[in-house]
Amino acid sequence: MHRHHEIEFAQFIDTLYCNGAANARWDSLYLWFGTQRITKSVWQRIHQAWADLSTDLHPKLEVPALFTYKFGTSFTILREAYASEEASMLTADGESKYTRQ
Repeated sequence: MHRHHEIEFAQFIDTLYCNGAANARWDSLYLWFGTQRITKSVWQRIHQAWADLSTDLHPKLEVPALFTYKFGTSFTILREAYASEEASMLTADGESKYTRQ
């Protein structure tokens, strides 16, 4: 990975931590990992980077799960909330508190 791609990817993971979600274009993902195909190992490396950051910042907490939403030209990764964060679910009835399972 080129240094500037490492920086962009690190910023992506930081955004995921700070905002609970991060979005990127598929072509960025290909560049970050210097690949022509998104394979299992790419997703594993993303998860490992997330787990490393999460563990560094919250060593006593469980690493929140990640979810991927895939679109035509981009993808979004969302994380579960940490136990110390407030999360809610939006429904037709309004907002309701979300409790981690």
